[in-house]
Amino acid sequence: MKIKILYTTTDNLHTAKSIAKDLIEHKLSSCVQIIPKIKSLYPWQGSLEHANEISLQIKTKPELVQTCKDIILKKHNYEIPEILSIEADILNDNYENWFKTATEG
Repeated sequence: MKIKILYTTTDNLHTAKSIAKDLIEHKLSSCVQIIPKIKSLYPWQGSLEHANEISLQIKTKPELVQTCKDIILKKHNYEIPEILSIEADILNDNYENWFKTATEG
């Protein structure tokens, strides 16, 4: 089964948990992994920024990506949040069955 893994970062644990909670409660994602303590370097407004961030990895169905994106944008605390989409295959039949149940709306 093909799925999408959405990726975003934030500098705020409350924001990360809020996004994850909404996505799970609305059955838009089967699982959101919140990974703390990542270090990011990026150019911003003419300077090189060094930031401590939190990564979110969001597993979803391809047809739910736009709704997930809308929630991320609504709840995100960044002016320009990073939102990436990666295609993946589920290789475990038992996980696939659980995934389908967790994202049935």
